[in-house]
Amino acid sequence: VANLSGIEYTGDEKSVSHRVIADHVRALGFAIADGGIISNEGRGYVLRRILRRAARHGRLLGLHEPFLYKIIPPLVKTMGGHYPELKSKQKHIELVIKSEEEQFERTLDAGLERFQEIAKKCESSRLKVIPGEWAFPLYDTYGLPIDLIQVMAKERGLSVDLEGFERELEKQRERSKKGDTFLSPKILSGIDRPTNIDPFVGYDTETCSTNVLAATSFPDLQSELVLLQTPFYAESGGQVGDSGIITCSDFKFRVSDTKFSGTERVHIGIVESGEIRELYTCPVDATIDHARRADIKRNHTATHLLHKALRMVLGDHVHQSGSLVAPDRLRFDFTHFKAMTPAEIDKVEAIVNEKIKDDLPVKWEVMPFDEARKKGAMALFGEKYGETVRVVATGGFDNAFSMELCGGTHVDHTADIGNFIITQETAIAAGVRRIEAVTGRGAEQYSNEQEGMIDRMQKMVSVGAEKISPEEISIFNDLTSRVNARLLAKRGILGEFEEFSEQIRKAERKRQSEKKRDLAEEAADLSPKAIIGGELIYIYVVSADELKYLMIYSDHYKKAHPKSGIVTVSDSTGSFAVASQNNEFAQGIFEAMKSIPGVRGGGKPTIRGSLPVDKIEEIIKVLTEKFGREGK
Repeated sequence: VANLSGIEYTGDEKSVSHRVIADHVRALGFAIADGGIISNEGRGYVLRRILRRAARHGRLLGLHEPFLYKIIPPLVKTMGGHYPELKSKQKHIELVIKSEEEQFERTLDAGLERFQEIAKKCESSRLKVIPGEWAFPLYDTYGLPIDLIQVMAKERGLSVDLEGFERELEKQRERSKKGDTFLSPKILSGIDRPTNIDPFVGYDTETCSTNVLAATSFPDLQSELVLLQTPFYAESGGQVGDSGIITCSDFKFRVSDTKFSGTERVHIGIVESGEIRELYTCPVDATIDHARRADIKRNHTATHLLHKALRMVLGDHVHQSGSLVAPDRLRFDFTHFKAMTPAEIDKVEAIVNEKIKDDLPVKWEVMPFDEARKKGAMALFGEKYGETVRVVATGGFDNAFSMELCGGTHVDHTADIGNFIITQETAIAAGVRRIEAVTGRGAEQYSNEQEGMIDRMQKMVSVGAEKISPEEISIFNDLTSRVNARLLAKRGILGEFEEFSEQIRKAERKRQSEKKRDLAEEAADLSPKAIIGGELIYIYVVSADELKYLMIYSDHYKKAHPKSGIVTVSDSTGSFAVASQNNEFAQGIFEAMKSIPGVRGGGKPTIRGSLPVDKIEEIIKVLTEKFGREGK
């Protein structure tokens, strides 16, 4: 954590975040290795809260990008020898944590910024308690767990009105039961919507003039609007909601998201100027973020191409079981019973890019559900459809490459997608796989990042495995885990990097062998800190900053004094090892040491543990009192 953040670990109260992150990552690593999944309920929600608290402490150390997954390799290195599940599932653990971090990062920035606004408002109003109705949007809209909100509040000398928060949460639950997520049923029921006007015009235009039908407003916090007509797509079918602006004279409303509340599209955002009540007196201009919508459209059409390509390569058993269509990437979950091979992934990627280059027209029509099924349109299992449905066909209806029931937005021609790159393929459940991919601007950025990492790795290869420093080895291993191996294979340099990785491992083994020899020589020259009971117990205090080095000392002294008990303690970390040819004697020594607060450990035949460094003299005193009489 210190290396990633550049902030030294001092071991005192200034390093609380270092310890919180380390402790939470360890918990996540073991839980995920044991089959745990991150979710919104039960044990999965506990893991989500653990990860989000650790991520937030990373922010306190200046870490603004996903980083927790980078701490898994040292966790595996430290504990993988005793817990092989960590080693065998290391990549899976890293991917699960990284995916969850990326999801949280998208809401954390906005949530933390909003919390600061709330805290300042409380301070300016001399409030010591954050009202529940202010705290609830942080939880509901920005995904901040309530315990995290409480921690942040405490750091600002504030507390949270938990009773008020619970009331808002209960209201939310009641609204969810009725299908009303945002505006209250009372407000929604008061909307007088003409039946002859289509409320959504976003398939054909990105801006329109319209009127406000309903609104709620919270001073300095999120507000919500319902319009007579809107070009804003509301989150559904895996596609995220649109953002943009709504204006009227001197009024400006910044839309951050659009969601359904029952059948109404609710625009969620912040009033940047003017007051909401002005909206009822004049028409408004609603305009979506064009660049963001364009990225979303590219990813949505690419998702349809991907679905078809997967069925072509893997078989007709492939069905969509979930998706995310965002501006920066797409995620597609599908039924399949084993990991895809690199060749299969390459083939799917090639099919999608071929259809993009073919510049297929993308057409859509609204038709009766039965007619759509007769045409061969794919429908999602378990999804409820009305009598009429919207059908999207890539390649046109007469010679469609893919045809699906879909209410999302799409490009006009597949060439608009640009490029398509599969970034990873993983398992998310028994019989369910997940593909993540990028298109357009996202694909360009991904390619540039990959090329940058490959260039950096090639420079390290040119230095040579014998000369590369331990710090550079760590960087190289990190880059190896992040670079797309399929890209390396296509460029014909995968073997070169794999060979260099093996050379690094050999060089590292050589360095470790030399280190072991040097430590053994140092051990032979080091005098014991104390000898108890004649030669019954030897106590050595050594300089070993890692447990594996401590064990080299311990093993040496165990061989040097075969009839004695050996206690070896690190003067820097407090790690210790208790060893003896007689295991019962070693256990007896450890039991005596455990009477001192802060001593903990276990294991056989060598007992390992930790103790406060300032307790070494006390250890000597306790063992002398128990074993000091010669021959006892």
